[in-house]
Amino acid sequence: MLANWFRQWRLGLYGGLFVVTLGLILGLGLWPAISTPPIGTASSPASQDYRRGLSAVDFVALKENGWREEYASYFQRNIQGKTYTPQYIQRTLARIQRQNGSRAAVLHLFTHENEFALLVSTWASPPILITQPAVTQAEMNRVMNTFRRNVSDPRTQFTKAYLSSGQTLYDWWIKPLEAQLAKDQVDTLLFCVGPGLRSLPWAALFDGKKFLIERFNMSLIPGFDLTDVRYKSLKNSQVLAMGASEFLNFSPLPNVPAELKTIQDLWGGPALINQDFTVQNLRQERQRRGYPIVHLATHAMFQPGKVNNSFIQLWQENSVRLNQLPSLNLGRPPAELLVLSACQTALGDEQAELGFAGLALQAGVKSALGSLWQVSDQATFELMKAFYADLKNAPYKALALRHAQQKLQQNPEFQAPYYWAGFTMIGSPW
Repeated sequence: MLANWFRQWRLGLYGGLFVVTLGLILGLGLWPAISTPPIGTASSPASQDYRRGLSAVDFVALKENGWREEYASYFQRNIQGKTYTPQYIQRTLARIQRQNGSRAAVLHLFTHENEFALLVSTWASPPILITQPAVTQAEMNRVMNTFRRNVSDPRTQFTKAYLSSGQTLYDWWIKPLEAQLAKDQVDTLLFCVGPGLRSLPWAALFDGKKFLIERFNMSLIPGFDLTDVRYKSLKNSQVLAMGASEFLNFSPLPNVPAELKTIQDLWGGPALINQDFTVQNLRQERQRRGYPIVHLATHAMFQPGKVNNSFIQLWQENSVRLNQLPSLNLGRPPAELLVLSACQTALGDEQAELGFAGLALQAGVKSALGSLWQVSDQATFELMKAFYADLKNAPYKALALRHAQQKLQQNPEFQAPYYWAGFTMIGSPW
């Protein structure tokens, strides 16, 4: 009943839709009358916790239905989706584990005023709900903004100022899950999160000894129902590699020629640069060979405001606005991976976050790889070189990205998170 009522809500209170809904639930006493577990302890399986109120099914439905409407409103198009239960998610993850060995968990994270809730669905166990009191929304925003700023600012890379805020976020969101993740030997995390959390460099969360990327493969998903998780090996694939090294209104990317040549040598396929980097050539090459991997080495901007404020830069004055992305026909047939190697996102802005986290969804591809901020051209080249080399043998994409990030981390020149933490797998990690 509650889920049906929720579907009738419109997006008039953009971004706050789910918060308002759950606020009503709390205020009207519809939330189950159970005590909140102490910080760091898990309640019983969510499906049992909510037997007297909001079920785990409704919990996921409320979040994913609301977020689906956010993406539909931002991209200005109808987005169809299904409501998947946590049990269905678990069965899907178990099937993928049998296919490629990935032991995954989907983490739904919801924040509301003075508490937040974590719902974790792993490949091997029933869903677990964990609630965390005594953290105000204002305090959470302050720590998140500090963390984002310190990781993404090259001027702070040698101060390690990011460690304190990174550990605080880890203690809030990952530490309470440690026992469950260890029990199920989870190695891959899919973050399904809301406004303010979609532009976090999750890879740089810190447990006091290690960064999160040292322990887990990761991807950012707009919703499990909006993610194509069907597994297909990329071995023996070819790459359509395109890009530009010179721009009219942006800084040059001098390593792009070497980047495209490296990809071509490893994977085969065409490498089209500068004057050949056009929409027409992209469409024609995809139509001709249906390349499963499309690599665009160029500036891409995810900006505040409407969807057409964000764009991917092509040769000279040409660009593809984010609302025009479906016209590239990357979804016919669906490309397995779209790579944008020089993205920049307005960190913390809700509209820019929707564009970034919804990139794979809008492009019609299974997975996308982009960066939250523009790092140095040399570091990008080194990461992409390592990523494509590892992807030749890695069973899935997020694992290859993790290995590439760790390779940069082990390089004294690029060991600060500024160089590697912004690179994010969006959509399916497989």
